[in-house]
Amino acid sequence: QQAPSANQGTLQSEGIGRESHATQISELPPQVFELGHLIKLDLRSTKIRKLSDKIVGLQKLEHLLVGGDTTLSLIKYPLSFTAALGDQACLRVLTITCSFQQCADEAYQDAWLPSVKKWRRLESLTIHCGLGSSMEFLGSTSDPPKKLQKLKITSGRFVSVPQRIKRLEHLSFLQITICKLAADELKILRDLPKLKSLVLGLEFIPREEIVFES
Repeated sequence: QQAPSANQGTLQSEGIGRESHATQISELPPQVFELGHLIKLDLRSTKIRKLSDKIVGLQKLEHLLVGGDTTLSLIKYPLSFTAALGDQACLRVLTITCSFQQCADEAYQDAWLPSVKKWRRLESLTIHCGLGSSMEFLGSTSDPPKKLQKLKITSGRFVSVPQRIKRLEHLSFLQITICKLAADELKILRDLPKLKSLVLGLEFIPREEIVFES
C-alpha cells in the first residue's frame, strides 16, 4: 500500500487488527526489498514466516511489525538475518515474536545485543516471548536505545528489575515480569521521569505491600 508522499511509503497486509480478514500471503516478492524509501513494513495478519537478509537494503525503514495475530518464530532465521535487522538504524517501532528456545540460544543472544545498541532512534520495542523465557541477556545491554518510550515484554521474565532501565529517560510505558523485587529496584521504577503506565508481572507471592514512596 503506497502512501501519498513520493518519498515515503508503507506496505501492509489488508485487515490489520481484524482477525477474520487476515491475508493468505506467505512470502514477500523480492521487489519489496528494492523500495528504498519504505518506512513501514507491517506483516501482521499474514502467513509470512521468513524474511530475506535483503531487508538490509531498506535503510529508511522505521516501523517493522511482525507476529501479532500469527506466530513468527525468529528462531527459523539465520544469524545473518539478525545482523541485518541490527543494521536498520532508522527503526522507530519494532514488534516481534520469539520462541523459548531462541531466547535461550547464546549465539542468538550474542547476535541481538549489538543490534539493540544500533537502534538509536527506536521508540517502541515489543517482544512476545515463549512462556517463561529468560530475558536477562536483554537487560545486560550496556547501551540501550536512549529514545525508547515503550518497552513491552510478554511471557518472558527477568530475575529482577534491570538496572539499566534507569537510563531510559523517555520511557513512558513499561511492561515486564520479574522473579523478585527489592527496595532499591522500586526506586529505579519510581525515578523514571516520564513513566505513565507500568504493568509489573510478579513471578512470586509478595510477603508485604509493594510501596512506591514519594
